[in-house]
Amino acid sequence: MKSKTGSGGLEEIRVKGNLHEHLLKKLDEFVNLPASSLPEASKLGEEISKSAREFSDTVNLPPRPRKRLDLLVAKISSLSSRLTRSVANSRRGTFRRDWARFAQSEIVRLKDEALALREFLLSYRRTTEKKARPPMPMPSLPEIIEALHSEGAIHEVTYAKIIKCLSKMGSRALRKQERRMEERLLRMWSWLSDLRKIRGLN
Repeated sequence: MKSKTGSGGLEEIRVKGNLHEHLLKKLDEFVNLPASSLPEASKLGEEISKSAREFSDTVNLPPRPRKRLDLLVAKISSLSSRLTRSVANSRRGTFRRDWARFAQSEIVRLKDEALALREFLLSYRRTTEKKARPPMPMPSLPEIIEALHSEGAIHEVTYAKIIKCLSKMGSRALRKQERRMEERLLRMWSWLSDLRKIRGLN
């Protein structure tokens, strides 16, 4: 497997991001098209099918999301081909009105798959951003207590008791306690950060 670091890795990330945003834009355009816009829907459907295949070829995914993406791309490709054929047939022949109705029905079905792919892409974006986000630094227990106290989230009597208890603990015992409470401390720190953001908006 190729390394994701260095100039080559950064270029790969950039290409994925561009394909992702381009595909999202085309999906939004298609979903907002009226079902009567047959030529535009046919052209846009082909663009989406092509972009979806390109995006699928660039991303590495675990088995379950890979299976989901492959299925969505296959459905979109099939519906896009049928839509193009129906739109072409709607321009000529005795049954052109029937073909136009078929095309409109396929547009509706393709919109459903486009919305499903859009949801998948947004989920992919959230997962990618979460992985790229630097890990939250581990705060110490005294730091959290002081921060909570400064925000008025701890009563003065409770704060005094906690500080007194912490002052009796040696640094070794304190670190041991922090390791035991690591997940809880991180949740508290995250909650405190959210609290500060909310208060900053008000």
